[in-house]
Amino acid sequence: MKQVLLIIFLSIAIFSAMVAQEDSTQLASREITISGGLSYPYLPSEFKEIWENGLGGSVLSWNAGIGYGYSFAPGDFGYGAISLTFDYNRFAFNPSGYRDYVFTQYVESDPKLAQEAYTGTIIARGSAKIATAMVNFKGSFSTTKRTVAPYFLIGIGFSYFTSDSVSIAGATRLFTMGADHQSAFSWSVGVGVEVPINECLGVFVQGKSVLGVRDSPRQYFPISAGVRVGI
Repeated sequence: MKQVLLIIFLSIAIFSAMVAQEDSTQLASREITISGGLSYPYLPSEFKEIWENGLGGSVLSWNAGIGYGYSFAPGDFGYGAISLTFDYNRFAFNPSGYRDYVFTQYVESDPKLAQEAYTGTIIARGSAKIATAMVNFKGSFSTTKRTVAPYFLIGIGFSYFTSDSVSIAGATRLFTMGADHQSAFSWSVGVGVEVPINECLGVFVQGKSVLGVRDSPRQYFPISAGVRVGI
């Protein structure tokens, strides 16, 4: 919890500094965004194998987020916006993926132990979660806010990863992956399309790549849909 609060505090500080540096003569409107969708783990390999891949299993791996920011008046090439966003991603446990992962750890050195792990009983399972707080820049390729607009996203911030312990009980031993928690500086890039409903309301679909920078980078792809509301 302390790490999450630190992430939020630092991101708010960065966002405040960016807003303070904006030209106050520019026409800007405040807005909030709410979004949700599916999340796809990618790096490291065990992250992708052990946790479910979006719609890959009977339980979804999903994301939800909220943001607050400023959208600036369109120019000759489009318009920009800056925002502070908080996102939560939950990855469901993949039992067959964990069996395969443990099997490959032993298959060359001890095939009998590998088979024991593959046919054992899963006695502990959980989920993996990633919470992020990021400052984002959105660049839209539209000279008006009243037409369908493709856009790109660039974000920097922090992420906090947690995962529960999972375990297989074999005939002679337990095969366990312990619980984990870690924080990291993160950045993201993405693209999307927004469809305005009126001056103050629009819907969007977007996909991003989020990368946590640490000794072993952690990467995932959240795909989401949401609504933007001017306030």
